[in-house]
Amino acid sequence: MFGVAKPRDMSPVDIHVDNLQTVLIGGGKLDSNWQTGGQALRKRIEKARRGLPDVAEGEHDALARFRANQQPTYYDCVEVFKVLENRAGDGARNWLGGYKDEYLKEWGAILSTYEKRRAFLGEGCRLLERNVNWEIPYVRKRITTCDKEITDLIKKVASYEKTIKDHLRNFQATCDRRGIQGIDLRRELVDLCSQLPRRLNDISALIRSPTVEKALEYYSAFVESKQIVPRLNILRDLRDNAHEVAEFQTVQEEDPPQEINWDTDQTPTELVPEDNGKNTLLSDDLRDALQNDVVELEGFLSQRLCELKSSANDGLSLWMNISDTPSIVRAQSVDSVKGMLGSVQKVLERLVDPFLLELFMIKHGGALLDRIVDQLARQKGLADKLRASINQLEAKRSQLEQEKRELVPKLDHLISSTQKLKSNLEASISSVYNERKVHILGC
Repeated sequence: MFGVAKPRDMSPVDIHVDNLQTVLIGGGKLDSNWQTGGQALRKRIEKARRGLPDVAEGEHDALARFRANQQPTYYDCVEVFKVLENRAGDGARNWLGGYKDEYLKEWGAILSTYEKRRAFLGEGCRLLERNVNWEIPYVRKRITTCDKEITDLIKKVASYEKTIKDHLRNFQATCDRRGIQGIDLRRELVDLCSQLPRRLNDISALIRSPTVEKALEYYSAFVESKQIVPRLNILRDLRDNAHEVAEFQTVQEEDPPQEINWDTDQTPTELVPEDNGKNTLLSDDLRDALQNDVVELEGFLSQRLCELKSSANDGLSLWMNISDTPSIVRAQSVDSVKGMLGSVQKVLERLVDPFLLELFMIKHGGALLDRIVDQLARQKGLADKLRASINQLEAKRSQLEQEKRELVPKLDHLISSTQKLKSNLEASISSVYNERKVHILGC
């Protein structure tokens, strides 16, 4: 009795890309020493590639791709061999069946070496695994990183530009507050001191105003009625003598008479009043004493105002012994004292005005003037530093964008070449598995 032949197993073969070599070697489909002679084979392929014949532009794209391919596979070599064979035509072989063309002979020998021990399967499996697990993920991740870094740089540049606008706006506001353009800081600040006489004369005018004069009389009458020696001598003197402030002129250190320097003079300037006597508001001591007097007068008026308001609320007269009280004291009301207090406070506000104090700092020159100039220059310099940082960020952004432009086509090529390699490997592995359908998973 004859036995019935067992039907051949044609079920699909599923192999994960990570296990390709292990499965093929374990199943006896791939020699475990398939890498032997691999380095010599790569050198042989490289030499044969340099010897490929020239072709016209657009002719045999496979040859052009092969020349550009840095890591050609067995399947690329097969494609080149077919191109060369078709190019040779029917006369490619001699009467013994061998190839006449040296190119064909060499490439045929390369393919034979590949097919020995099925080394082409091992090489293809290794390359497929590397592309799937390393090359493609790395390029994708790098593109994502480039996108993120580009986005971060764009945000940082926008933030720097906003900060630059803020610094310039603050710098311009500071210059506008001082009344300078901000171009030649030192010269413009020195020129500001020409305002000192006018500002100090304005203070003198306020001191000589009728309201302040009335406040002084009110103060004198009150303290004399209490048998207290009146003070406020500086304030009285300025009111009575009507001091005017000396005008300024800018002077520079003179060069030695024997030397002549025709270059632009960079000698630091200083401000010197025509009369730096102790009897004008240009004197620091006089201004300090005046400020003390004004503060005392302000305190006096504030106290009297509180007493007047309190007595008005209680319905009682502030001065019980009217005969002993000067008429000017009895004549004051809440409104009149409030008016005097307001005028005195205006004088005090002018005396302690920060800009006026800064003008005197500039007048004295030296380290104080240098400090103000440095503060303004530093404020302006912050914007320049940020602009330099923006230029660096823009350069880095351009590099990242260029890198991304190079990586995107590289990724596309990797994906397409990997898919092509996968298809070729599935067909080759199918041939060693009796034409069973092969699926490479994990790609």
